[in-house]
Order: sequence, then C-alpha cells, then structure tokens
Amino acid sequence: MNRKYFFEFIWPKIMGSIIILLILSSFFFGIFFISRYSYEQETVKKEQELGFVISSLKDGEVFSVSSATHMYLVERLREQATRSQGDVVELGLLTYYVREISSGYILFCSCEPVNDGYYLEVIQKSIKINPVGQYIDMLLIKKVYGPYYKE
Repeated sequence: MNRKYFFEFIWPKIMGSIIILLILSSFFFGIFFISRYSYEQETVKKEQELGFVISSLKDGEVFSVSSATHMYLVERLREQATRSQGDVVELGLLTYYVREISSGYILFCSCEPVNDGYYLEVIQKSIKINPVGQYIDMLLIKKVYGPYYKE
C-alpha cells in the first residue's frame, strides 16, 4: 500500500470515525449524568412532600408508601435500621431517629423545638402483586401522639 494513499484516503476516514465515536459517547454520558441528577432531585422532592404529608397527619392516621413510589426511602430505612441504633432519616424539614422493631420501624424526633410529642410507627408489609410471585414492599406510616417508650 502506498504511504501517500494511506494518508490521503484511509487516515481521514479513521480519524473521522474516532471523532464521531467521541462525540456520540460524550453525548450518551451527558444524558446519563443528567438523568441521574434528575433522579436525585426527584428523590429529594418526594421525601420533602412525604415529610409535609406526615406533618399534616392527625393522631392515629395512616399514610402508605410503596417501593414503587418511594423506593429510595424504603431502601434507606431498611439500611439505616440494620446499622447501629441512632441513625437518622430526613423527611421534609425534620430529622427522625430510626429504631427497628419486630413489625417495622419507629421514627422519632428528639429535637426539642420541633418535637410535637409524637412518633411514627412504620409497619412493613410485602404484598404479592401477580401470580408469578412478584412482591412490592409497602410501608404504612402511622402517626402516634405521646412519648415513645422502648419495647
């Protein structure tokens, strides 16, 4: 093969292909990082909304979330409850301490200025959603007024 032929015809095609691959890969990486950032923003927004809903609950009222709608919260509660006792989770503008109990979790706020004298019972259920055997995790969040006493 002639050296002149290589640099006039083959080399520009190789370089053009490499440039196109670089442009396409940077485009796809950009989309990936933007979508990941959007997911994190959406998670924060859902947790804030959940915190405001919990704040508006009356004594004994229950609110449910599922792993389909609040997967990040369900996973984080599970992870933090299995760690050492005293880990926290933020819902809305409040920070709750997490304690694991037999049926789920107890979330309580020990901060004096914002403590309304309530705690949250979080009962965990798994519900079968189809005959194949797929399950969805449900968290039933019940607001209970009064002090929390350890079992």
